[in-house]
Amino acid sequence: MSDWLPPQWGSGFRDEWLRSMRGALTPFADFTSVFKEAMRPLQDALAAVTRDMQRSMAGISETMRPILDRLERYPGICMEFGWPPFDVPLSVVTEVVGLYDQKGDEARADIDALFVRLISRRALRDLGQEWSECHLMRRRAHILDAVMRAHARRDYALTVPALLASIEGVIADLHVPKGRMLQTDVKRFLTETFASEDAPERWSSQLNEATRSVIVDVMVGGFVHGDPAPKEVRRNAILHGADVDYATEANSLKAILMLDLVAEQYGYVALIDSDVYHRQACSTLRKSAKLGRHYKTTTSAGRAGKRPCGVCHPDERVASRSHESGRVPGYTVKGTLSSSVMRPPRLTECSVVEGIDSL
Repeated sequence: MSDWLPPQWGSGFRDEWLRSMRGALTPFADFTSVFKEAMRPLQDALAAVTRDMQRSMAGISETMRPILDRLERYPGICMEFGWPPFDVPLSVVTEVVGLYDQKGDEARADIDALFVRLISRRALRDLGQEWSECHLMRRRAHILDAVMRAHARRDYALTVPALLASIEGVIADLHVPKGRMLQTDVKRFLTETFASEDAPERWSSQLNEATRSVIVDVMVGGFVHGDPAPKEVRRNAILHGADVDYATEANSLKAILMLDLVAEQYGYVALIDSDVYHRQACSTLRKSAKLGRHYKTTTSAGRAGKRPCGVCHPDERVASRSHESGRVPGYTVKGTLSSSVMRPPRLTECSVVEGIDSL
């Protein structure tokens, strides 16, 4: 260390200088030792807290496992009985799974009755109002208004066929403005409709896939004249006259849910001759009968060269909505019938489970 000192100063000076430096630095070394010793109780306490937190998290994980198991099973049970999975309180998820575990296929009537009881007539009225304000649905608004009034009268023999035809019409409006649409096209278009443009959260992805599967079965499922009628709603069997026992409240509600789920995937619209995109219910579109191109997200609308409307501000998030689409993913009639996840209820008027994807 002392090689830089002039040689003429001699080794004695160098040794003395080094001893002085060591003496000057000794207090700092002592302080470091004292500080480490003082910090040891805090480090021990933090380690103990960490161990306690790990044990607590393990306990929470064990507690949540049955809940997560029910949530994982819920969409599949809905699919089996022809219901697109919609958001319900965790207590209802538990009841649905419990009924299925107890009765298996025989739980159909009980689960249908449970869902029918959950869906509010007031929420259905709100949903009809929302449909009337939605540009995508406007062309068939008079039909849907008649459907909702017929459902309120319990005239399900009229509602189910009209709703099935409307589902097909909305799919065509979204994907085939002009031309034929074959059954293979319907399958492909429904896959596109329920595919997320971004990486979806696992629960949202599971719900979307279950919903797509149910609607595909309904819209393109086969039948044979003379065979027993399908247990679930089948568009072909009903509209071709094979199924004459479809007129139930449960089937009417299933069709309402399916139509709403298809339409709600596209929250934004730009008129064909415009470079501005809007929310589906934008007030500037209410008197417009022009055709539009529909978008799932503001990002996809922007990629298509569209700019946001200055009236409905589709590029701004709404506090009650959980993702970028013009409506909540899943079911929601203006904060009342709805992902993500469980999402805000649209057809039910009860609380929901939130934040499932974060567990």
